[in-house]
Amino acid sequence: MSAYTVIPAVLLWITVVVRLLVPVKNAAQRHFLVGLIVLAIGCTLEIPAVGAYLQERIVGANTVHLIKHITVVLAASAIWEVARHIALPQPEAATHRARRAAITLTAVCAMIGMFLLAPVHGEPLPGLTNAAVGEPVLLAYWTAYLAVLAVVVVGIVRVAISALHTFPPGALRTGVLWMGAGALIAMAYCLNKAVYLVTATAGLTSDHADLMETVQALLLALTVFGFVVGCLWPIAVRWPVIRHIIAYTTYRRLHPVWQAYLRGEPGIAFGATGRPTPYDVELRLYRRVIEIRDGMLAARAYANPGHRGLAVREARRITRRDPDLVGEAAWLETGRRAKLRGLEPSADSQVGISGGATVTDEARVLTRIARSWSIVQTVADRIDDMTDARKTST
Repeated sequence: MSAYTVIPAVLLWITVVVRLLVPVKNAAQRHFLVGLIVLAIGCTLEIPAVGAYLQERIVGANTVHLIKHITVVLAASAIWEVARHIALPQPEAATHRARRAAITLTAVCAMIGMFLLAPVHGEPLPGLTNAAVGEPVLLAYWTAYLAVLAVVVVGIVRVAISALHTFPPGALRTGVLWMGAGALIAMAYCLNKAVYLVTATAGLTSDHADLMETVQALLLALTVFGFVVGCLWPIAVRWPVIRHIIAYTTYRRLHPVWQAYLRGEPGIAFGATGRPTPYDVELRLYRRVIEIRDGMLAARAYANPGHRGLAVREARRITRRDPDLVGEAAWLETGRRAKLRGLEPSADSQVGISGGATVTDEARVLTRIARSWSIVQTVADRIDDMTDARKTST
């Protein structure tokens, strides 16, 4: 019994139980709960011992494969609705919802009907793909399954792309992007399955049917993994263990920025600290964010306001990732360096700087700066070189 099949199933069932204790307030929460339940069922069936037990004792031969495919379709459909609710205005998210549900249920009913008619009830099979070669009923089964799954995952990918361009960084954006990643893998799964069925039926494939079955099973497992992470991530970030891990990672990532501003303004530090522990890492992160922001405010007094636009333009020439934020950070870096050189404060030190409304938002902004800290240094070097060149020429 592998941990990679058991752990997701356990986490999903725990989440389902917790969510069942919370009143469902709207359609999005209802779809979210449905998605969690069917994903939990699908992950449970992926546990070999569970699948074998059900196939031998409770359901007929190969019925487990049908149930897995149905859970994938229902989970993808529910996730599509959740992603639409998150990424789109409510009137637009609800548009044609009944039609989408009808299409999904029709496809599921067609799959059940085709499965009952297919000659696959005699002995257990590792999958239904190879059995479909030359079998019209099973080919119709796969057509219904792949068609509805392709429509749904394309919809999820479109929503994820929209979220990538419009959502601010955060747990919801990360969750939707994970859903989109799972949907992209599902598209590869659908394409791989369709190409194999067509070529195998035409007699054009080689003798690697078992390998193809393994590849398709892997793609399907990765699809489910993306959906599971996408559903659980907005919830998981509130779990103490995950919260501490995120806080510690952010704390360490901000260290170079904090260290630089501490050299420029030693008074920003609240006090000496040792190594962070799981019990105080969130408090330490809170303090680090405040200390960095205080250091930025101190450096702002020494930054030439006329160089801010120049720094932003230089950043736009170097990078496409947060160029305005990188340029502003580079401008503040020139102020920090000016203070270290003992220069006088600038005449106008009240220029606003970017930040967040909360400490969490501030941490996200500073993390984006930390990720581009080397570029910040490069832009600041260029601004200093230009300033020195002007002084030399005059």
